[in-house]
Amino acid sequence: MIKKSLKVIKDVARRLLSSFRRFPEPLALAFLTVVILILMNHLSREDVFLFRLVMVLALGIPLTLCMRMFWERSSVQKIVAAMAYIAVPV
Repeated sequence: MIKKSLKVIKDVARRLLSSFRRFPEPLALAFLTVVILILMNHLSREDVFLFRLVMVLALGIPLTLCMRMFWERSSVQKIVAAMAYIAVPV
């Protein structure tokens, strides 16, 4: 029972690490979104700036996922991908 539980935990940890290596930007955006939402909940005030920041971060999650999947399937060079990451927010 303990061996099976440890095997499952190791498998989950391996998969999480693999997904973080493959998609670091969307996971970072999701983490920041959750942290800011928790702070907004505990501050008990509605700050328009924080609300807008959360909306922008949340919109960035599917955008960065789509960009990453597109670049994995096509043969785009890394310099073009880096320029797109810079140009998208502008």
